[in-house]
Amino acid sequence: MNMKLIRGYSMAILGLLVLVAAGILLLNNLGGKWEMQFFWKPVTLKPAAGMLLAGLSGIIVWYTAIKLLPMAFKTLRKGKNLQQTQNDQRRLKNLEKQKDNSPTV
Repeated sequence: MNMKLIRGYSMAILGLLVLVAAGILLLNNLGGKWEMQFFWKPVTLKPAAGMLLAGLSGIIVWYTAIKLLPMAFKTLRKGKNLQQTQNDQRRLKNLEKQKDNSPTV
């Protein structure tokens, strides 16, 4: 496993965790109150603080969906291609060694 592959997997996992957390927060906070359910603990906010948190959360979700996840998939693709190239080169070297060691007729 190479570094690009590890980096791609970690970015993909991080992106998915952010999106799942945003979905959980959204489902927990359906309704017209300014009382926010923060995973397991209810928190009462002032409307201005709630709006700022909503804006910040939106920016984080947007960055995750638009920037982080595509970058993660691109890095995963590059890592897989690099790993495949290394495997192909290793197999080619083994075939060349077998060809050199085989008796000629």
